[in-house]
Amino acid sequence: MNFTHLPDNLIPLSCPRDCGGGCPMVAELDSKGRITGIKDNPLRPDADIRLCVKGAKAADEALAGERLTEPLKRTGERGSGSFQALSWSEALDEIAEDLLRFRDRHGSEALMLLGGSGSCRGKVHSPAALARRFFAHWGRINSTQGYYSDTAERYARHSVFGGASSGQDAETLEETELVVLWGANICDLRFGPKLEPVLRRIKKKGIPFYVIDPRQTRTVRSFSDGTPETAGDPDSRWLAIRPGTDGALMAAVLFLWMEEGLTDEVFIEKYTEGFEPLREWIRGRRDSVPKDPSWAASICGLPVEQIRRFARAYGRANPAALITGLSIQRCLGGEENVRMAMALQAASGNTGRPGGTAGSCLWGAMPGPEAPSPAVFLPSPEGRHGADLTPVNRWQDAFLEKGLMGIYSAGSNYVNQSSDQKKSLAAFGRSRLTVCHDMFLTATALWSDYILPVTHFLERHDVVRGNENYLFYSKKVLEPPGEARDDLWVFSRLADRLGFGESYHGFMDAEDWLSVCIRRSEVQDVAEFKSCGFFDGGEHDRIALAGFIADPDKYPLPTPGGKINFLCSDNEAHGFPAHPHFRDYVSEMVGKKRRGTEVCASGGFPDRDGGSLQLLTPHAAFRTNSQHSQLPWTLKKEFPALHIHPDDAAQRGIYEGTEVRIENEEGSVILPVVVSETVRRGVVWGFQGNWRPEDSLNRLSSTDSTMPSQGSRTHTIFVRVSPTESQSGTEDVLEGDGA
Repeated sequence: MNFTHLPDNLIPLSCPRDCGGGCPMVAELDSKGRITGIKDNPLRPDADIRLCVKGAKAADEALAGERLTEPLKRTGERGSGSFQALSWSEALDEIAEDLLRFRDRHGSEALMLLGGSGSCRGKVHSPAALARRFFAHWGRINSTQGYYSDTAERYARHSVFGGASSGQDAETLEETELVVLWGANICDLRFGPKLEPVLRRIKKKGIPFYVIDPRQTRTVRSFSDGTPETAGDPDSRWLAIRPGTDGALMAAVLFLWMEEGLTDEVFIEKYTEGFEPLREWIRGRRDSVPKDPSWAASICGLPVEQIRRFARAYGRANPAALITGLSIQRCLGGEENVRMAMALQAASGNTGRPGGTAGSCLWGAMPGPEAPSPAVFLPSPEGRHGADLTPVNRWQDAFLEKGLMGIYSAGSNYVNQSSDQKKSLAAFGRSRLTVCHDMFLTATALWSDYILPVTHFLERHDVVRGNENYLFYSKKVLEPPGEARDDLWVFSRLADRLGFGESYHGFMDAEDWLSVCIRRSEVQDVAEFKSCGFFDGGEHDRIALAGFIADPDKYPLPTPGGKINFLCSDNEAHGFPAHPHFRDYVSEMVGKKRRGTEVCASGGFPDRDGGSLQLLTPHAAFRTNSQHSQLPWTLKKEFPALHIHPDDAAQRGIYEGTEVRIENEEGSVILPVVVSETVRRGVVWGFQGNWRPEDSLNRLSSTDSTMPSQGSRTHTIFVRVSPTESQSGTEDVLEGDGA
């Protein structure tokens, strides 16, 4: 391909954040070399790929006055904010000596690595990858496994597809006859840079969309035309479901399909195994409870007729695309919600075909062109080195129960982002040595012994992996503030002091690593790649399971029988077909009436004393987790608040703009309240990732996990909400639309 070079005042960039995007951008410079704005790369090969507001505002973060500019050492109590400045030489010497002393006294296994996803798409400058490589040389440590985002989804996908990729490029959806967005808030979150514009184009063609979400999000308004007034109407395409009951609704859809002959029996027979036990459970032959729409209605909080009309429309569309978000698996029984979604697409013959989907989340679905990290080609340690892995949702339990003594945090904010903030602070409080790499004085940095200031992605060159078969070049456009340094530079200097510098960095600096990365990549014209900012892998109509569907004998799946697997014999006690959803499952998991989540006879979650509400903590549109959350423009758009339905507010004497106390057995948080009909009754919500610990709703979450994946279940939290004693009941209005 021949591209025109960017003009000198446009610098190619790509955002490496953990958002599901990876987008081609440019920084526009004035005559003095200052950034005047960040916008879409005008040479991008596809107009559908557009940057989001987080990318457009990247310079606001990089240039923020709160940036850390020199190494800091704690002088007061942890969390007090008392630090003294050190030179890099002093800081690195002290940390190296402390690491050696720590290993001698406690053993390397007593250290927990908390590598995060702050810049996870960078091929050279991924802090988590750099940290894992560093400690692989230092000694066997404890580290986390999996992600808060999608542990249950990954588990279910591996069970059903054997670990095979089950995604597809967005353009393959163009042939669909119906789209179901199930817990997928695509207008606020990034499920790839092209998914939203492709779906908007599909909607303009008159294709029907159903959106299943307990909140009236921008996605609900844009794609289902749902409103609070029509939410319960049988013809409404917004199904305001009770959170966590997705599997029950899916079971009822499958029941109706079976009764009305809407299943694709040829597909089921040819491509699946273990479907018959699921069929028996759906029909009630195992427990005498048919999973029909009437059964599901009271559990899901939806009208029976709305369930029936949705199921028929979905079942009669050929093909139909079911796009699930990660929200449906971030709850108790999340593995089964995902597995039921995959069962629906298989039962309707929509798996692995244009216009259909496999039912798994399309977040980061398809790989881009190959660009291996230079670390792949450097010497790797052997023998005793490695890590003892703990599911990330349980890292504090592992730290406290195993008697670990140290924490090294790179590119993460675990005090803020982990479940059960009390346990996080207990772990950090007990740590004998805590080192943190960060750009800001986050909650995690505040509780550390050493804080090392690192660079923003605008302050370094990198290769960034994207979705939709692109690779991006991101050029340095700003000088780091003060003494801020790249994570690679920091780990390389520490490795030199600890005696394994040569094997860690190979006598190469960041520029050398970048050159190796590009040279070993699929990029054919390096000069063009750097001048236009991207490499196009060529194919944009990929469907991961298409080969299996075309010839299952030639391209079997890596499952026991080579087919889409619903047997799950390896975890019968927790999955299909014993109890594929939440009734027995949740009772077994929480037991002893803990945290108000025990299940009543109807299968729904009870309100023991008339006061409990289910708390949701969705991701925000204008930030990635806690990143950007302290910036003024973000706080103006997405301020920390609790959103509540008017009926629930009136029942508790709560008015718009008053402060409320949100509490449960884990802790309490005080926030202003937004009263809005855009959330269903019995549910309250506030954004996850609020930077200040006192505003963080993660104080109310638990390390109790959804099983067997041991993933986060932060949408299965029950709280009591009441006005604070200082509130007079006035009706002040907060800025924002409450959605």
